Amino acid sequence: MMFDHGRLQGMPRAQAGLFCLLAAKRLVPVYRAFSEKYRSGTDVNAEVLELLFQQVGRWHGLPLQALHQRLYEAIPDTRDFSDELADQAQCAVIGTCYCIECLLAGEPDKARWAVGKVLEAIDVLDEPLEQEIAHELAWCSSLLELLECGEQDDPRSIARLRWDNQQHCVPAMANDLPGRISAMTLRQLAAGAWNA
Repeated sequence: MMFDHGRLQGMPRAQAGLFCLLAAKRLVPVYRAFSEKYRSGTDVNAEVLELLFQQVGRWHGLPLQALHQRLYEAIPDTRDFSDELADQAQCAVIGTCYCIECLLAGEPDKARWAVGKVLEAIDVLDEPLEQEIAHELAWCSSLLELLECGEQDDPRSIARLRWDNQQHCVPAMANDLPGRISAMTLRQLAAGAWNA
């Protein structure tokens, strides 16, 4: 299954930017786990994303170049870690960098690349990937539809999109946890669909 990323080409910058931010937001748990494990809990990725979400459609007033540089410096070099969590964390920060590049240049391809980073972070998970990838691509298609008919200047609409998007976060790789719960099980738990 693929989502029609060609639909991003004709999308206004605010919509494409929000689509991109929502993709990067799905990787927040990944970088948070990495930060807690290796960076004393400092989560520059989540901080920058929150700032960008607070200014949806008004990004021109933000120091985007400085934010991009701050993120770029936070990209983990995977050669320095023997943990696959670093691979996922790299995807998370690069995805957020693509968001800023999308906002700076108005290039919708950057939004597609951010989704590519979500797919790469899923690929790191040690489990059958077909269902996870199909789930991500279906959510991308749904998001495009919601953005095409929604109001991006309405804070309640954005809050609802963020809430719905939160149900599709990529779980962090947890090499040190025995009996790791699958990503799909985590999603079911988050959605309240799991009955024990």
